[in-house]
Amino acid sequence: MTPNDSGPTTGERLQATPQAAVLGVAQAPRARWRDGRFAQKLKRKPGRLRGPAIFTVSYMLMATAVALSRGNHEFIFYALMMAFFIYCAWELDRRAHLSQPVLWMLSLWGLFHMAGGNVPIPAAWSVPADPAVLYNFKPAPWLPKYDQVVHFYGFMVAMMTCWEGMEGMTHNTIKPKLGPLTIAVLAAMGLGAFNELVEFVATRILPETNVGGYENTGWDLVANTLGAIVGAMIIGWTPFGERRQPDRADLANIVRQARA
Repeated sequence: MTPNDSGPTTGERLQATPQAAVLGVAQAPRARWRDGRFAQKLKRKPGRLRGPAIFTVSYMLMATAVALSRGNHEFIFYALMMAFFIYCAWELDRRAHLSQPVLWMLSLWGLFHMAGGNVPIPAAWSVPADPAVLYNFKPAPWLPKYDQVVHFYGFMVAMMTCWEGMEGMTHNTIKPKLGPLTIAVLAAMGLGAFNELVEFVATRILPETNVGGYENTGWDLVANTLGAIVGAMIIGWTPFGERRQPDRADLANIVRQARA
C-alpha cells in the first residue's frame, strides 16, 4: 500500500468481514449457557412484559388501598414517584428491550419498596424512635436494616438495567469489560443520588416522613454503591453479560451508520 493509499473505508471493512468478527463476538467460555433454559429467558421475547406488568399493577393497587385505609398520605407521594419510575422502565424497555429476568427484578424492587412503608412490625423489631414499619426492621444492632437491604438490591438491579439499556442502544456490540461496566455502575449510582433527592423533596413538602436523617442517607448511598458493584460482578461473571448475539438487523444498522 502506497503512502497515499488510505485503505478501505469503515463500511467496506464491515462488508468484507464475517459477522462475528465485525461485531467483536468471541466464543466465550460461558457459551454453553446460551443453549440452556436460563439463556432462553434472557432473550428478548415478545410478551415478556405481560407477567411483570400484571404483577406490578396488582401489588400497586393493593398497597394503595392499604395506605389510603390507614390515612398514609406519604404513600401517595411515593406512589406517584413509583408511577414515574415504572413509566421510565417501560420507555427504556421500548427502546432497548430489557430481558425478562431484569423486568421481574425491577418489579420485585417495587414490591419491596411498597411493603417497606406499609407492613407494620412489632416495635421491638424496629430501630428505636423510628416508625414500626418494615423499612425500619433491624434484627440485630450489627445488621443493616431492611431499608438498606432494599437499597442494595434495588441499585444492583438498576446497574443491570443500565447495562441492558447500553446493550440495546449500542446494538448489542459492547462487551462486559471494565470501561463499559464502570459507566453502568456510575449511572446506577447517579440514580441512587436521584433517589435521595426525591426523599429530600419529601421531607420539604410532607409534614411527616420516614426518610431518616443524614446518617441514614449516608448508609443508603453506601448500600447503593455496593449494590451497583455487585451488579457489575453479575454482568461480568454470569450469562447476563453475553445475553444475545447481535442479529442481522443489528449488523445492518452498524453498516448503515458506518457509511453515514
